[in-house]
Amino acid sequence: MVKKWNINQKIKFEPKNDIWLFTIYSLSICILIFFLYKTVVYLGNKADWNTTMSYVAQEKSLPYIRPIWPDERYRWTNSSKYTLVIYESLDCKSCRKLNIEILKNIAQYKWKFNLAYRSAPLVDLEPLVAEKSLIAECVYSNDGNKVFFDFIDSLYVNYQVFQKDNNWAMDLAKKVMTHPDMLDACLADPIKKQKIADDIKNSIADGIKFTPSVVIFYDGKLVWRYASGFYGTMRIINYLSTFEDNADQFWSDELFNKIQKWNIK
Repeated sequence: MVKKWNINQKIKFEPKNDIWLFTIYSLSICILIFFLYKTVVYLGNKADWNTTMSYVAQEKSLPYIRPIWPDERYRWTNSSKYTLVIYESLDCKSCRKLNIEILKNIAQYKWKFNLAYRSAPLVDLEPLVAEKSLIAECVYSNDGNKVFFDFIDSLYVNYQVFQKDNNWAMDLAKKVMTHPDMLDACLADPIKKQKIADDIKNSIADGIKFTPSVVIFYDGKLVWRYASGFYGTMRIINYLSTFEDNADQFWSDELFNKIQKWNIK
């Protein structure tokens, strides 16, 4: 005879069993969330690697982009006709990855193309980035190009993900500056603040919506603009690094499509 369950019957509480059930349930939920997160990251990275045009379709028809100026901030220069200009925002995760990857392979890259950096603070997405850009600007104005890139490298390597302010970035700046006592006065300088406002305005005028974004110039003339994130940028960098010194290869949309598909002979 099957015993019927009485809905009004009280469930007997057994602390030992309930704790084990709760622990197993909690662990299962955590494992499920972890695998879901990893799946989303994997699919996102895979899409970025496999995309044909990356973000090009949205932005390749822009009517204007700033030409190369004499005061561009070059990480390195050489005799190559190709200049790669990278727009970066100092709170950008993909920019940090890109910077670290470039440093790892600098001996291979630095003789194949010129590399310049343009500040593009994404203030709508990164609330602390304007002040970080101002700190970097103060380092540049006080100590020049080399120390500026030393600071950028240090900032990316020591980046604090769970940051509440930029005090740690100021401390890093003071470590590389010749006169760290001048930093506070520089941060209050309205001319320096206006420079950051101009960088924001110029990057918007250039159509920068995400970073890193890449501009390619050949012999001082704009070849085309590709905003392609970390993976798309690395494809371009790795392909340019195969060019002979002072290369005269013709750059085209067809060639770019091959680069994005990793279909280069």
